Amino acid sequence: MLEMILALSMLLMICLVLLPYQIIIMKEQSNNHLLSTGLQLLNEELQNFMYEDGGTDKRTVTFEKKQYQINWSYDTHVNANTACITWQDDLNRQVEKCGYAKR
Repeated sequence: MLEMILALSMLLMICLVLLPYQIIIMKEQSNNHLLSTGLQLLNEELQNFMYEDGGTDKRTVTFEKKQYQINWSYDTHVNANTACITWQDDLNRQVEKCGYAKR
């Protein structure tokens, strides 16, 4: 009986130690999905600018209950327009990815 209680308490302790790591891993998997979505939206925005005369206005895109802000600027160093997309990930970090486009 004592061995069973000891084994169950050790199993409980192991589960309590590993649970926070499992939560972080699940959030990072979700953040990878957000990154993939953000890069896809950025690619579509750049292609829209280059091939379909898309505008360079600042706008917000909501996809799967997450808001992505798209900002355009002109970079004189590379002589091209720059589109940057920003969003908050599931660990409340600000993520920004940028791309360049010329017509």
